[in-house]
Formats: sequence, structure tokens, C-alpha cells
Amino acid sequence: MTIIYASLDRPNEKLIALTFAAEALRRGGAKRLALLAPYLCYMRQDTAFHEGDAISQRVICALIAGCVDRVVTVDAHLHRTTDIRTVFPGIASDNLSAMPAISVELRKTGLDPSIVVVGSDAESLPWN
Repeated sequence: MTIIYASLDRPNEKLIALTFAAEALRRGGAKRLALLAPYLCYMRQDTAFHEGDAISQRVICALIAGCVDRVVTVDAHLHRTTDIRTVFPGIASDNLSAMPAISVELRKTGLDPSIVVVGSDAESLPWN
């Protein structure tokens, strides 16, 4: 298995680079490709909010699924989608959580238990 590491922040040029890298690796003999993307772009738009909107989650996941055989990401912004495996057609995918590790590290600092972490919107509730 060949692993491609790519954080897909500022995704437009990075997605093109990913597709080019996957093609070159396969042409070079790679049998299976796994994408390790700690940040996975375009996951929030899992529905058309306005008439004529593209559903970017579907488009990007189909593009990625056409390039690699597996995706591993961290805390993807899946709001109305409960399982990342449903958005990647025909490939394995995992959405790992960094929250347990962050919680352990915060506790080590002696963080005051009365401190409250507040998310930026209602969709951040799962991370509280």
C-alpha cells in the first residue's frame, strides 16, 4: 500500500496535485493507494442549501474515490452524514477523532474544569 499524505486545506490546487500524484503512482506500479488527509475539504456541503447549488461533498468524494482505494481523515465536518463510509463510493474510509487525545493533553495541563469550550455554530456540538 502506498500512502499519500495531503492536508486538503486550500483544496483547489491540492486536489489537482492529488489526482496527478495518484495517476503517476499507479503508472509507476502502485497497486493500492491510501490518502491520509488530516483535513478533508468540502465535507460541510452535504446538501443543496439553495436551488442550483452543487453538493460539493458528493463531487469531491467521487473525485477522490476515483483516485485512491482508501481515505483516512480526522474529524471530518460530517453534519447530516453520520458515517464517512457512505460518502466514498466503493472504497474504504475512516474518520478518526482527535478529541480524546486533545482531552488527555488538556487534562495534563491542569486545565480548570470550570472552563467551557464553545463551538462556532450548532454543527460543532458533536465535538463538545
